Amino acid sequence: RAAALIAIFVFIGCVAILAAPHWFNGLLARQALIFLLQRPILLAQTGIIDPNWLNYFDNKLGSDSLAARRNNFDQLHRFEAEIQQWDRSKLTTQEQLSYDIILWSYRETLTAEKYPWLGADGELYPVNQAFGAQIDLPRRFTSTDIITNERTAINYVKRLKAFGELLGEMQTDVARQATLGIIPPDFIIDESIAQMKSLIQPPPGRNPLVVTLADRLAKAGLNKRTRSELEQSAAETVRDQIYPAYHSLIVQEDALRRHATHDAGLWRLPGGD
Repeated sequence: RAAALIAIFVFIGCVAILAAPHWFNGLLARQALIFLLQRPILLAQTGIIDPNWLNYFDNKLGSDSLAARRNNFDQLHRFEAEIQQWDRSKLTTQEQLSYDIILWSYRETLTAEKYPWLGADGELYPVNQAFGAQIDLPRRFTSTDIITNERTAINYVKRLKAFGELLGEMQTDVARQATLGIIPPDFIIDESIAQMKSLIQPPPGRNPLVVTLADRLAKAGLNKRTRSELEQSAAETVRDQIYPAYHSLIVQEDALRRHATHDAGLWRLPGGD
């Protein structure tokens, strides 16, 4: 069954790809499909596609590295060029609206290209108290991740491991920004450190990332032995990968705090005037 569904999905994708040169909405569908497949966490957390259909993508988070940022910009330039090849005057009213909105969206994202000191994830500061991945991903894990059976639970644990790796990427990016003189204001650092300390305060087995898994495993009706093994694996991942990564980020942010000021204006950043 799963193989058949995957085949159907691939077939739909191929139709969109083949139709793109001759059908404007087909082009947009292909671009949207590529965008989704490169951001597997959206598949896992929104239920847009049943995780059982695309097991390969469900166990990943994607990357916030500089290389990933560069690839994203290059891709948006290609997407922009593809859309501009169409004669807007020959499109329907609805297609013209899509044309304008999507081009505007791409160009807004590409404005960040002229600020190489921005975080690799596009944020002003990779670690921040509002939208930083160090706080945002745990929030998503505990509120929107879909766990319905053993396979999706195993992939949840794999995403936890990928989260530890992503926190390492964040640390590398913070260090890169610091060498460029980009340091968050003191209040952003203080609140971010407080949040991270709170996240790693519980014993690993009682961390919300593990408790959430346990609750959803029980609702999914998995047997006790399977639930126990998965919960143990999640707790070990939190203990051995996620907590150490948080500790490293806290130490790094604490070191930056000594050089931070209370100024939050963009005017103090390159090109911020």
